[in-house]
Amino acid sequence: VDDEVRNITLLKAMLMSAEHHLVGALSGEEALLAIIEKAPDLILLDVMMPGIDGFEVCRRLKADQRTRMIPILMVTALNCKKHRIKAMEVGADDFISKPIDRIELQLRVRSLLRIKAYQDQLRERNHEIIQKNQKLEELEKIKEGLTYMVIHDMRNPLNGLSGYLELLLFGEKDLTADQNRLV
Repeated sequence: VDDEVRNITLLKAMLMSAEHHLVGALSGEEALLAIIEKAPDLILLDVMMPGIDGFEVCRRLKADQRTRMIPILMVTALNCKKHRIKAMEVGADDFISKPIDRIELQLRVRSLLRIKAYQDQLRERNHEIIQKNQKLEELEKIKEGLTYMVIHDMRNPLNGLSGYLELLLFGEKDLTADQNRLV
């Protein structure tokens, strides 16, 4: 995202050999719409732009649940410490100053994309764990219901047996023939 076409062209040229699919935006407003629509893996964002500046674009993206996890590399001619701090305060993941060194840019992009891939894998695994936990909870409820049913079904014949055995224990000698057969 840069309001200068030649800067976008330069960044694309620097990253072409890395086989990335690159999409440019010429304003903060255009970027916000495109990012929501396409959900990129990484955003290279200029700070100094008319309208919505890069700091505000970054702040909005990091405040939005849909775009919060997209890494943002601030790319700017601003080189003082206070701008770097502000970039980090609004949620930027990294900061690179113009003029841009191609190798440094490629390394930072590769690093942020690797971190993003790890975060995506972690989110996917967490989602799988949540689904498996839900399935386990469902199975636990089924098991509890089955256990209750088995215990209930076993209790009825055992109650009958218990009654006849109590008669024997208390020394009842006057059992009928049916009772003796059942005991």
